[in-house]
Amino acid sequence: MKIKLRLRHKIQFIIISLSVLVFTGAIGYIAFKDRQSSYENQTRLIEAQTEKHANQLKVLINEDFAVVRTLALAFKTYKFLETDQYQKLVNQIYDHVFQGNPEFYQLWDSWELNVVDSTWNRPTGRITNTRLREKGEMKRLVDIRSLDGDNKYYAKDKALARELISEIYADAFSEQKADKKIMTTYEAPIMDQKKFVGIIGVDVTLDRFQEIVSGIQLEDLEGSYAFLISHNGKYAGHPENDKLNTFIPKNPTSKPDFNIYQKIKLGKPFSIVNDRGQEERFVSYFPIKISRTDTYWYLGITVPRESIIQQVNENLYVSFIVGIVGLILLGIVIYFVSINISRPVQSVTKQLNKLSRGEIKTSNKLKLETGDEIEEMAEALNQTIEKLNQKNQFAKHLGRGDLDQELTIEDKEDELGISLVEMRENLQKARKEQQERQKEDEINNWINQAITETSDIFRKHNQNIKNLTFSTLQYLLDYLNVSQGGIYVKNDEEDEVFYELISAIAYGRNKLIEKKIKNEEGLVGRCAYEGLTVYMTEIPEEYVNIKTGLGDANPRTILLVPIKNNEEVLGVIELISFNEFADYQIKMVEQIGGNLAATIANVRINQKTEKLLHRSQKQTDELAQQEQEMRQNVEEMKATQEEAQQRQHEMTALHEAVNDIAYVAEFDMDGHLIDMNKNLEVLLAKPKDQVIGMQQGSFAGTVDQEAFEETWEQLRAGESITKEQKIKSGNAYVWLLETYKPVINAEGEPYKVVNIGIDITHTKKK
Repeated sequence: MKIKLRLRHKIQFIIISLSVLVFTGAIGYIAFKDRQSSYENQTRLIEAQTEKHANQLKVLINEDFAVVRTLALAFKTYKFLETDQYQKLVNQIYDHVFQGNPEFYQLWDSWELNVVDSTWNRPTGRITNTRLREKGEMKRLVDIRSLDGDNKYYAKDKALARELISEIYADAFSEQKADKKIMTTYEAPIMDQKKFVGIIGVDVTLDRFQEIVSGIQLEDLEGSYAFLISHNGKYAGHPENDKLNTFIPKNPTSKPDFNIYQKIKLGKPFSIVNDRGQEERFVSYFPIKISRTDTYWYLGITVPRESIIQQVNENLYVSFIVGIVGLILLGIVIYFVSINISRPVQSVTKQLNKLSRGEIKTSNKLKLETGDEIEEMAEALNQTIEKLNQKNQFAKHLGRGDLDQELTIEDKEDELGISLVEMRENLQKARKEQQERQKEDEINNWINQAITETSDIFRKHNQNIKNLTFSTLQYLLDYLNVSQGGIYVKNDEEDEVFYELISAIAYGRNKLIEKKIKNEEGLVGRCAYEGLTVYMTEIPEEYVNIKTGLGDANPRTILLVPIKNNEEVLGVIELISFNEFADYQIKMVEQIGGNLAATIANVRINQKTEKLLHRSQKQTDELAQQEQEMRQNVEEMKATQEEAQQRQHEMTALHEAVNDIAYVAEFDMDGHLIDMNKNLEVLLAKPKDQVIGMQQGSFAGTVDQEAFEETWEQLRAGESITKEQKIKSGNAYVWLLETYKPVINAEGEPYKVVNIGIDITHTKKK
């Protein structure tokens, strides 16, 4: 669904006057500022949505990596049990993990033979265990590899010995190798102190990410879609399947030195404008940190700019056979050594067999009273069963998510117990980190919502400071659940600068309070003077009553935030609450204070411009009246000649002042340039004779003919117009606030148009 976001809000204020010359300057300026502000807010919303969805994908990837890392840490206990027992335990864990994670296509490991087999003395050679899905069923594979040397890929992973994510690749997902799927691999090394023992890996398809990415669309912005980029610049997710596993364009912008591959290596969010396609698109990129690797993937959301503007376990069998042979030989030796100890030894052997099969029931404990070493063996076996039962129960609690379960480690050599405790601590840490991330996301969303909603308030009330501050204060009190508050605005129009309380609310009602506070006077004056936030708790009641601006409540906390614009304090926000403010709440108020300061500054600029234009109009009217009187009565003109000359000098000085500080141009009634002052000639960097005759509005490039005709239709009707225009000056662009004024002849009809422009580029950069 394509929805064009309308950024253009053209508001006209009609000032009724008996004179045919009416000033409408503020209309175009306000409409343009609203358009720019809406566009910037939309891009910030797109960037916020990109960050939100990128964090969701990051959680999924890190959850998968946490499984691989936990397995790698748990399998450090390979030395605790015999090879056959440990292999059985590993396979049971693999089956459980593989079945519990349907998104895993393959779960595999690789163990160094010189570690798990004491008879193997070569530097290379490894045994691998694999779990994969085939025709909807789990398949187990065991293989011996690298007997004559490691391949380059395994050798590289072995040398790095750290967590890795592979580049995405296409693999066969079916037995016939026909259904190609895009995949990636998560790898975590198994380390014994600093020695490389093996590696755990999980191959996952990107179907889950493709489904998530394909489902991301921004509401009300047709043509928006998301895509996922791997660390080497390949599409890992895209609504168009034919682009998967292909490289993204190196430079989608018109900037010749831009390289997107260099940008994604930095791991920082950024945005670009893709202007090399059929349509320009705004693209926001946000990094996805892959677990503990130094690798970043990126989620991008692109929106058209037009929409904004509108196998069999052989070792197990061998070990099983060796165990049986050993038991037979042991039985024969024991039989021939002493018939008297055969029965207790058989009992111990029977229980050991059960233990080798994983049976650790307490009912398997032996009760022997032979008084010799066999009794000691039985007691040691009973203790082993007891401790394994404790560890088994501990592992079950961990499996159920009970991470507060305790396990007593009686011996520092108990590697299995230590590994289980480390596993619990890692799981606790992962859960805590997830909770912290969720809390941080909630706070950011809370702040972003407040910024967005107050931006709407600023656009709605950017004509009247009192309405603006009252609506902003009312929103803050409701959003923060604060009972009282006020907003002071700087008044520097009189001899002495002070801060005037123009909006105050207590317990949900508007309070008509008149209060003026000088600089450095009380808490408000101190906040304004220092330009820093003041936050005080546990304030004595009488101190608050004396020092605060409102002074009638008995709060626990006082928050004073300066309203700053370019280091200039334009006012103070005062909030009084019975509850303490959190740091993120103070941060939100400070951000809103900065946005409010920019809006107040713009309102004041508009008011000053309007006063200046009104004063100029008044002087022009007075001069016209005098000229009319001179035409009617020559004698009276001679009598008042001195006064007229004085006024003429004033108008000449005003005209020279305007020529000195502004850009002045004259147009005929068809909109063609007939004259301009030296300032405009310097700005355009062209001689006057080269631009005389050019059409109005052509200095910025292409002329919007429809807007041109509408403008000159109004000017021919005798109306004045004020608007903003972007003009090319050399290699840069300059923004002008322009006023177009028709000049009336003796017959009362306009015969030319005077244009006065003021440079407002610095306000645009804010």
